[in-house]
Amino acid sequence: MSEAAVRKQIAETYNVQVLKVRPATIDGRAAFLVTVMKAGGNRNDAFQVSTLAIDRDTGKLLPSYRYGPSGVSGPEAPSYVPNRQPDNALEQGNTWR
Repeated sequence: MSEAAVRKQIAETYNVQVLKVRPATIDGRAAFLVTVMKAGGNRNDAFQVSTLAIDRDTGKLLPSYRYGPSGVSGPEAPSYVPNRQPDNALEQGNTWR
């Protein structure tokens, strides 16, 4: 699928405004990363911005979570080293004592 076709399909299917479309490779498959924003309104999710991964060949939504040998992994899953204090504990959202 072309970038323009993906942009149109996502906007119509999910009723969102497409902000950006970028080519990517996910798990060895050609994909598009589509940044979208929900319409404004009187809801908690008004103007929410999300990024969707779309298979470039089929135009189908790729799952955010994938099963691997060590369990489920997210697209940007943080990795933590046990028993080690992070360099900037406030940015990590934790209180270290």
